[in-house]
Amino acid sequence: GPNAVALSFLPLLHSHLRPPASLVLSPMWGLTQPDSGEQGSYYFHLPRTYTIGRLGSCSICFAGAAQISRNHASITVSASRQVTSLSVKDSGSKYGTRVDGKQINKETELHPGSELEFARIVFTVTYTPLDLCFSQVGTSVLNKVVETVHTLGGRKVDSIADASHLIMEHFAVTNKSVYAILSNIPIVSPNFVFALATARIVDDADPSRFLVTGLLDISAEATAIRRSLFEGLTFVLLNSAMRRNCQEMVSLAGGKILLAPSSKRKQPTKALLAFLKLHPSSPTTIYIDGPNFAPRKIVEKTHTLHDFSRIPQSLVQGDLSLFLGDEQSQENAQDYSEAFEASPVALLADLSILQVAPNLPNLVSSSLVASGENALLGGDNHIP
Repeated sequence: GPNAVALSFLPLLHSHLRPPASLVLSPMWGLTQPDSGEQGSYYFHLPRTYTIGRLGSCSICFAGAAQISRNHASITVSASRQVTSLSVKDSGSKYGTRVDGKQINKETELHPGSELEFARIVFTVTYTPLDLCFSQVGTSVLNKVVETVHTLGGRKVDSIADASHLIMEHFAVTNKSVYAILSNIPIVSPNFVFALATARIVDDADPSRFLVTGLLDISAEATAIRRSLFEGLTFVLLNSAMRRNCQEMVSLAGGKILLAPSSKRKQPTKALLAFLKLHPSSPTTIYIDGPNFAPRKIVEKTHTLHDFSRIPQSLVQGDLSLFLGDEQSQENAQDYSEAFEASPVALLADLSILQVAPNLPNLVSSSLVASGENALLGGDNHIP
């Protein structure tokens, strides 16, 4: 693309240049040596041809490897609109270049998972896509980001389940942001994409500099708690239209969904009455109120109804106290506290407003939840 900048091949030999384990950097092809971890990995960023050999001028230099020819092979990254490809060509080396065990004599396309061998040095080919999903991003900014990502070989996707990154101008609690948090999908600002387009080295576009999650704890420990937060819980939906919004996030957190019989009249139907008798509300059976649920006033006399927004908010906070009584919250508090002892980020959060259950660490600052309170259904000129 017109804004594509060729980057040097970057061997990740220093810890400060390694991509964080839970954060992908960009659409990058990589070569990883089995059993050597990041120390034996190389990443390509933007399109160009890279040389492999013993010469000091090579992009990847194996100076001490006698079996590698001085100019052994070349690898080319090509990019067109929304597509990048990787190919290898042997440069007349003595011991040859192999792809998936077969020696090559012409330029050969590589794929994620391909085994690439220079003489007896073996790499596995990897690929990190740049598939962007958007939430709470203004139309003009969104269009600029999409135009830029196309020059990088990336694309815009509608489903957060297909995304490598979630783009938000400011963090808010939305269906997409909750899914991203539960799935370890980085939530970054539009500036991340603009930085990629002008990056000179991989470290220039380190996504940790562009995270919009603020004080939200996105550590592995926090994610593990969120992913098991709803285990043993059943959420009863009083409106079938709500299923699409919460099915995935409830399932990701270990919970189950149960759909109550629909009722458009103020008097509950026999089927609904029988259902309510069979499934009383309890700490493990949680009723979620829905729009246009006509017999609400009658049902709430015997069943506690919770607003839908409590599902994503409880997942972001890592806290069931929005649904449970004080006694039940106290029983769970110690388990959460112990799990978070080794999570210093959680200690930075402002616990004074959202901490309903004493000693139960929240995974998010009060300002973040407040900013997303009305964001679950999106807004004008925004992508929810």
